[in-house]
Amino acid sequence: MPTLILALLAASLTLAQQPKAADVARIACDVPPVEYVGELRNILSYRAVEAISLAAAWDGKPAAKLQRLIDPTALFSSGGRDVRLPLASGVAGAIALAREMKADTYRFVGWDGIPTPVQDRCGEQKIEVEFIDTSGGNLFPVIFTFNGGRIISANGWRHTYRSGPMTVGRD
Repeated sequence: MPTLILALLAASLTLAQQPKAADVARIACDVPPVEYVGELRNILSYRAVEAISLAAAWDGKPAAKLQRLIDPTALFSSGGRDVRLPLASGVAGAIALAREMKADTYRFVGWDGIPTPVQDRCGEQKIEVEFIDTSGGNLFPVIFTFNGGRIISANGWRHTYRSGPMTVGRD
């Protein structure tokens, strides 16, 4: 009987020391501590740009940095006009999206409002980055979803765009 009690006690201590599902997500979180939403959005936006830049430059060799940025189950899609095109998942999806966009420029808007405290930096976050193919005249707003600092989905849409200098006229 004392052996059974000791075994149960040891098992309960082992289970109590194992991380819970919520703790595992926090342990696996790859987002540095930040205080405000604007900081978090900047970090994730630059992370999205880095992932697409690395995917665009992929040369067929193992891509360890891309694998750290992108969850293997991450879903990628693109589209234009009235047709949505599902792409591959994981790193292959990022590479397919980068090749589809042929972007040479990016932009994203900052969080210029009231400094809002971050509630859960490791939870699901959505940000939008626009990628621009200046030679083709295409703009791709892409909504990236992050969890634990890793991309879990990215959905883009092709739009044509025009830009030019403004001429100031007087009446």
